Amino acid sequence: MWMDQPSPSTTRKNRKTLMSIKRYAKKRPPDVVLYLDRLDMIDMRYSDYPLLSLITEVLGAAIWLNTILVMTHSSIASVKYESYVGQRMDVVQHYIHQAVSDTKLQNFVLLVENHPSCRKNPAGEFVLPNGQVWKPQFMFLCVCTKVLGDVQSLLRFRDSIGLGQPSSTQTASLPHLLTGFLCRRLPSGGDEAEKEIDELMDSELEEEEDEYDQLPAIRILGKARFEKLSKSQQREYERLHRLGFRSYNA
Repeated sequence: MWMDQPSPSTTRKNRKTLMSIKRYAKKRPPDVVLYLDRLDMIDMRYSDYPLLSLITEVLGAAIWLNTILVMTHSSIASVKYESYVGQRMDVVQHYIHQAVSDTKLQNFVLLVENHPSCRKNPAGEFVLPNGQVWKPQFMFLCVCTKVLGDVQSLLRFRDSIGLGQPSSTQTASLPHLLTGFLCRRLPSGGDEAEKEIDELMDSELEEEEDEYDQLPAIRILGKARFEKLSKSQQREYERLHRLGFRSYNA
Protein backbone atom coordinates (compact mmCIF):
# COMPACT_ATOMS: atom_id res chain seq x y z
CA MET A 1 0.00 0.00 0.00
CA TRP A 2 1.05 3.63 -0.46
CA MET A 3 0.00 6.45 1.86
CA ASP A 4 0.77 10.15 1.66
CA GLN A 5 2.19 12.41 4.34
CA PRO A 6 -0.52 13.33 6.88
CA SER A 7 -2.65 16.41 6.26
CA PRO A 8 -6.39 17.16 6.63
CA SER A 9 -7.01 16.08 3.04
CA THR A 10 -4.64 13.11 2.85
CA THR A 11 -5.83 11.71 6.20
CA ARG A 12 -9.24 10.94 4.68
CA LYS A 13 -7.55 9.35 1.69
CA ASN A 14 -5.24 7.30 3.91
CA ARG A 15 -8.12 6.13 6.09
CA LYS A 16 -10.01 4.97 3.01
CA THR A 17 -6.92 3.08 1.83
CA LEU A 18 -6.46 1.46 5.25
CA MET A 19 -10.12 0.43 5.44
CA SER A 20 -9.84 -1.40 2.12
CA ILE A 21 -6.68 -3.11 3.37
CA LYS A 22 -8.46 -4.09 6.59
CA ARG A 23 -11.29 -5.75 4.66
CA TYR A 24 -8.82 -7.66 2.51
CA ALA A 25 -6.65 -8.66 5.51
CA LYS A 26 -9.63 -10.23 7.25
CA LYS A 27 -9.83 -12.78 4.44
CA ARG A 28 -6.09 -13.14 3.87
CA PRO A 29 -4.04 -12.11 6.92
CA PRO A 30 -0.56 -10.88 5.90
CA ASP A 31 2.41 -13.09 6.72
CA VAL A 32 4.69 -10.10 7.19
CA VAL A 33 4.18 -6.35 7.09
CA LEU A 34 6.86 -4.05 5.68
CA TYR A 35 6.76 -0.45 6.85
CA LEU A 36 8.92 1.59 4.45
CA ASP A 37 10.39 4.98 5.16
CA ARG A 38 13.37 7.02 3.99
CA LEU A 39 16.26 6.93 6.41
CA ASP A 40 17.62 10.23 5.14
CA MET A 41 14.31 12.00 5.83
CA ILE A 42 14.06 11.05 9.50
CA ASP A 43 15.14 13.59 12.12
CA MET A 44 13.90 15.07 15.38
CA ARG A 45 11.17 16.88 13.41
CA TYR A 46 9.75 13.53 12.26
CA SER A 47 6.10 14.18 11.44
CA ASP A 48 4.67 10.74 10.67
CA TYR A 49 3.15 10.11 14.10
CA PRO A 50 -0.40 10.92 12.84
CA LEU A 51 0.08 8.31 10.13
CA LEU A 52 1.40 5.70 12.60
CA SER A 53 -1.52 6.46 14.88
CA LEU A 54 -3.99 6.12 12.00
CA ILE A 55 -2.53 2.75 10.99
CA THR A 56 -2.86 1.55 14.58
CA GLU A 57 -6.41 2.88 14.89
CA VAL A 58 -7.71 1.24 11.70
CA LEU A 59 -5.69 -1.99 11.52
CA GLY A 60 -5.22 -2.50 15.27
CA ALA A 61 -2.08 -2.50 17.42
CA ALA A 62 -1.43 -6.16 16.53
CA ILE A 63 -0.45 -5.12 13.00
CA TRP A 64 2.91 -3.96 14.40
CA LEU A 65 3.76 -7.34 15.89
CA ASN A 66 4.87 -8.81 12.55
CA THR A 67 6.07 -5.54 11.07
CA ILE A 68 9.61 -5.01 9.79
CA LEU A 69 10.83 -1.43 9.54
CA VAL A 70 12.46 -1.09 6.13
CA MET A 71 14.59 2.02 5.74
CA THR A 72 15.35 3.01 2.15
CA HIS A 73 18.09 5.43 0.96
CA SER A 74 20.43 3.88 3.52
CA SER A 75 23.70 4.34 1.65
CA ILE A 76 24.50 7.56 3.46
CA ALA A 77 28.08 8.68 3.92
CA SER A 78 28.47 9.27 7.64
CA VAL A 79 31.53 9.16 9.87
CA LYS A 80 29.48 7.43 12.57
CA TYR A 81 27.09 5.38 10.46
CA GLU A 82 25.89 3.09 13.27
CA SER A 83 25.16 6.06 15.52
CA TYR A 84 23.42 7.87 12.66
CA VAL A 85 21.14 4.89 11.99
CA GLY A 86 20.52 4.18 15.67
CA GLN A 87 19.37 7.72 16.44
CA ARG A 88 16.89 7.76 13.59
CA MET A 89 15.53 4.33 14.38
CA ASP A 90 15.03 5.38 17.99
CA VAL A 91 12.86 8.26 16.74
CA VAL A 92 10.67 5.96 14.62
CA GLN A 93 10.37 3.31 17.34
CA HIS A 94 9.48 6.00 19.89
CA TYR A 95 6.50 7.15 17.83
CA ILE A 96 5.39 3.56 17.21
CA HIS A 97 5.47 3.05 20.98
CA GLN A 98 3.26 6.10 21.36
CA ALA A 99 0.86 4.85 18.70
CA VAL A 100 0.40 1.45 20.38
CA SER A 101 0.69 2.81 23.96
CA ASP A 102 3.37 0.28 24.80
CA THR A 103 7.16 0.48 25.01
CA LYS A 104 7.80 -3.28 24.96
CA LEU A 105 7.42 -3.52 21.20
CA GLN A 106 10.76 -3.80 19.40
CA ASN A 107 10.52 -4.00 15.63
CA PHE A 108 13.32 -5.43 13.55
CA VAL A 109 15.03 -2.94 11.25
CA LEU A 110 16.38 -3.52 7.75
CA LEU A 111 18.41 -0.98 5.81
CA VAL A 112 18.11 -1.13 2.03
CA GLU A 113 19.65 0.71 -0.89
CA ASN A 114 19.19 0.31 -4.66
CA HIS A 115 20.84 3.45 -5.95
CA PRO A 116 23.27 2.79 -8.85
CA SER A 117 26.04 4.64 -7.01
CA CYS A 118 25.81 2.32 -4.01
CA ARG A 119 28.94 0.21 -3.49
CA LYS A 120 28.77 -3.40 -4.70
CA ASN A 121 30.70 -6.54 -3.87
CA PRO A 122 32.30 -8.83 -6.51
CA ALA A 123 28.98 -10.71 -6.78
CA GLY A 124 27.21 -7.49 -7.79
CA GLU A 125 25.24 -7.19 -4.53
CA PHE A 126 24.63 -3.81 -2.94
CA VAL A 127 26.78 -3.21 0.15
CA LEU A 128 25.82 -0.68 2.82
CA PRO A 129 28.37 1.64 4.48
CA ASN A 130 28.58 -0.75 7.45
CA GLY A 131 29.72 -3.57 5.13
CA GLN A 132 26.36 -5.35 5.22
CA VAL A 133 24.91 -7.02 2.11
CA TRP A 134 21.27 -6.25 2.73
CA LYS A 135 19.32 -8.36 0.22
CA PRO A 136 20.10 -11.83 1.70
CA GLN A 137 19.22 -10.59 5.18
CA PHE A 138 16.02 -9.02 3.89
CA MET A 139 14.84 -12.25 2.25
CA PHE A 140 15.96 -14.38 5.19
CA LEU A 141 14.05 -12.32 7.73
CA CYS A 142 10.87 -12.30 5.62
CA VAL A 143 11.00 -16.08 5.18
CA CYS A 144 11.69 -16.62 8.89
CA THR A 145 8.79 -14.38 9.87
CA LYS A 146 6.49 -16.37 7.57
CA VAL A 147 7.69 -19.73 8.92
CA LEU A 148 7.42 -18.62 12.55
CA GLY A 149 3.93 -17.30 11.88
CA ASP A 150 2.92 -20.71 10.51
CA VAL A 151 4.43 -22.42 13.56
CA GLN A 152 2.47 -20.09 15.80
CA SER A 153 -0.76 -21.02 14.01
CA LEU A 154 -0.05 -24.76 14.18
CA LEU A 155 0.98 -24.77 17.84
CA ARG A 156 -1.58 -22.15 18.83
CA PHE A 157 1.17 -20.33 20.67
CA ARG A 158 0.06 -18.13 23.54
CA ASP A 159 2.05 -15.96 25.92
CA SER A 160 1.29 -13.58 28.73
CA ILE A 161 3.16 -10.75 27.01
CA GLY A 162 0.64 -8.24 25.72
CA LEU A 163 0.70 -5.12 23.62
CA GLY A 164 -1.08 -1.89 24.46
CA GLN A 165 -2.96 -0.77 27.54
CA PRO A 166 -3.70 -3.50 30.16
CA SER A 167 -7.43 -3.22 29.42
CA SER A 168 -6.97 -4.01 25.73
CA THR A 169 -3.82 -6.06 25.25
CA GLN A 170 -2.93 -8.01 22.15
CA THR A 171 -1.01 -11.26 22.50
CA ALA A 172 2.47 -10.93 21.07
CA SER A 173 3.23 -13.10 18.06
CA LEU A 174 5.96 -15.73 18.08
CA PRO A 175 8.03 -13.86 15.46
CA HIS A 176 7.81 -10.71 17.57
CA LEU A 177 8.87 -12.50 20.75
CA LEU A 178 11.84 -14.16 19.08
CA THR A 179 13.05 -11.08 17.25
CA GLY A 180 12.66 -9.22 20.50
CA PHE A 181 15.64 -11.17 21.78
CA LEU A 182 17.76 -9.95 18.89
CA CYS A 183 19.73 -6.76 19.16
CA ARG A 184 18.21 -4.13 16.89
CA ARG A 185 21.59 -2.50 16.43
CA LEU A 186 22.76 -3.54 13.00
CA PRO A 187 25.88 -5.75 12.82
CA SER A 188 29.20 -4.45 11.61
CA GLY A 189 30.87 -5.53 8.41
CA GLY A 190 31.04 -9.20 7.54
CA ASP A 191 34.78 -9.47 8.29
CA GLU A 192 34.33 -8.24 11.86
CA ALA A 193 31.38 -10.56 12.43
CA GLU A 194 33.34 -13.56 11.15
CA LYS A 195 36.30 -12.55 13.33
CA GLU A 196 34.09 -12.47 16.43
CA ILE A 197 32.66 -15.90 15.60
CA ASP A 198 36.15 -17.35 15.08
CA GLU A 199 37.33 -15.93 18.40
CA LEU A 200 34.30 -17.39 20.17
CA MET A 201 34.85 -20.82 18.61
CA ASP A 202 38.56 -20.76 19.52
CA SER A 203 37.68 -19.83 23.08
CA GLU A 204 35.15 -22.67 23.38
CA LEU A 205 37.66 -25.12 21.88
CA GLU A 206 40.31 -24.09 24.42
CA GLU A 207 37.82 -24.55 27.26
CA GLU A 208 36.94 -28.03 26.01
CA GLU A 209 40.63 -28.95 25.78
CA ASP A 210 41.24 -27.68 29.33
CA GLU A 211 38.31 -29.72 30.64
CA TYR A 212 39.61 -32.80 28.80
CA ASP A 213 43.10 -32.38 30.31
CA GLN A 214 41.57 -32.26 33.78
CA LEU A 215 39.89 -35.66 33.38
CA PRO A 216 41.59 -38.57 35.16
CA ALA A 217 43.58 -40.90 32.92
CA ILE A 218 42.78 -44.59 32.49
CA ARG A 219 45.02 -47.37 31.21
CA ILE A 220 44.31 -49.00 27.85
CA LEU A 221 44.07 -52.74 28.50
CA GLY A 222 44.69 -55.51 26.05
CA LYS A 223 42.13 -58.25 25.52
CA ALA A 224 43.90 -60.66 27.87
CA ARG A 225 44.06 -58.16 30.72
CA PHE A 226 40.50 -57.03 30.13
CA GLU A 227 39.22 -60.61 30.43
CA LYS A 228 40.97 -60.95 33.80
CA LEU A 229 38.81 -58.17 35.24
CA SER A 230 35.66 -58.97 37.17
CA LYS A 231 32.30 -58.30 35.54
CA SER A 232 31.79 -55.11 37.55
CA GLN A 233 35.30 -53.88 36.67
CA GLN A 234 34.70 -54.57 32.98
CA ARG A 235 31.46 -52.56 33.07
CA GLU A 236 33.19 -49.66 34.83
CA TYR A 237 36.08 -49.76 32.33
CA GLU A 238 33.66 -49.61 29.39
CA ARG A 239 31.70 -46.79 31.03
CA LEU A 240 34.84 -44.67 31.43
CA HIS A 241 35.68 -45.21 27.76
CA ARG A 242 32.21 -44.03 26.75
CA LEU A 243 32.66 -40.90 28.89
CA GLY A 244 35.79 -40.07 26.93
CA PHE A 245 38.32 -40.15 29.77
CA ARG A 246 41.95 -39.54 28.79
CA SER A 247 43.83 -42.75 28.12
CA TYR A 248 47.40 -43.98 28.02
CA ASN A 249 48.92 -47.29 26.94
CA ALA A 250 49.85 -49.81 29.60
